[in-house]
Amino acid sequence: MSDTSSKHHTKVAHMSTDDDRLPIHIGDFPANSRETARVSLEKYKGYNLVCIGKWYVGQDGELKPGRGGFKVQVRHLPVLKELINLAHARAIEVDLLPDDEGGKR
Repeated sequence: MSDTSSKHHTKVAHMSTDDDRLPIHIGDFPANSRETARVSLEKYKGYNLVCIGKWYVGQDGELKPGRGGFKVQVRHLPVLKELINLAHARAIEVDLLPDDEGGKR
């Protein structure tokens, strides 16, 4: 089941804590005009990972994994979250985000 935020066109999935259900698709957002950024939780060689990858639309109209991406062990999520929050705050501070994307209020 997924919810859609009309403001940023982000899809968010409801999660389970059972890692036997990995991979878990968390959500997508447009990375640019040709690619979608996808966030997921996955398991690889016994490691639980958070993955942020770029996907593109294939000739068959389906999303396909692209070359770009980032994977890190889930245990790093608290630090990653804090760094993302700091980046967001700094981007607002230096006017990098328009009002409709969480910028200055």
